[in-house]
Amino acid sequence: MGRDKRQSIINLDLLTRSNGIYKSFEERTESLNKTEIFKIFRGELSQRAKDLNSIKQWQEVRDMSIEDKENYSLIYNKEFEKLKVIDIDFYSYYNNLMEKVILQPLTDSINKKYSVTTMIDEPILLKVLGKKRVDELLYDDFPKEIQENKGFPYLDFEHFLTLLEKEEALKIKKHIKLNPFGFRTMAHNHVIDDRDLTNSLFVEIDFSKPIEEIEEFIKLIKDDFKDKTKKPTTMYNLLGIKHKKLELNTLGSTNRKTTNQLFADILFIFDCYKAKYTQEDIQIEFKNHYGYGIKKENIKKYFDYSKEFL
Repeated sequence: MGRDKRQSIINLDLLTRSNGIYKSFEERTESLNKTEIFKIFRGELSQRAKDLNSIKQWQEVRDMSIEDKENYSLIYNKEFEKLKVIDIDFYSYYNNLMEKVILQPLTDSINKKYSVTTMIDEPILLKVLGKKRVDELLYDDFPKEIQENKGFPYLDFEHFLTLLEKEEALKIKKHIKLNPFGFRTMAHNHVIDDRDLTNSLFVEIDFSKPIEEIEEFIKLIKDDFKDKTKKPTTMYNLLGIKHKKLELNTLGSTNRKTTNQLFADILFIFDCYKAKYTQEDIQIEFKNHYGYGIKKENIKKYFDYSKEFL
């Protein structure tokens, strides 16, 4: 994207830190804990990882089906029409995010069943072990349709270690050690928030059951984790890795932001990179929104952080 095109997008005043996309994220996560905010943050990034061609096809269908576009002013307005002329790809990308704000459910689903497992993502295995070995480990014992459709992409890492040769486990350990973001590269589903050493669990409760059964279920979980020093096994425990943790609260020397503000900042920076904004452009927008700026090294750090989940 050339300088003129980038400046034309900036002049539309669409991609701003105060935009409803980021305001919506902050409002939805304001009263949640870090684990819950992180899960919704990953859901936001999954929207940004959608295939652009699929988004365009959906928008064609949407445009034909919505007759009263006045009720959808966030996605049908003069600024977006201008953006479509300037850069059709970024228009599709950003318009898709605005549409999500309109259709956003009142609450995000954050509950999970009571289980503590350490999961590893198949793309990591493909990178370290290769397709042939991953197929052998994950799919060879499953029916043909599962093998062809790759319908079983996740595996409990503790069990998976028992299937690996020692050299293969060392390869995975080396890969993780080389990555400064530690477990954040893994698309696993911790129900324990390992980042701030709390014992927060996401639990699904069947409210159709008698209150006595519900109380007994909660008591069982409470008893399992009443010892604050007790922590579930993680991939890093199993591999003997002391992983680094990315410190998020580094924006501004005297202004400490809330967790949901920081994650909203990261989403905004990711979108700015999509629009080919410069670091100077982003710094100006932070100054406009907060009254104070952001260091260039933090902009790069937050962008790299967001990429880890894509």
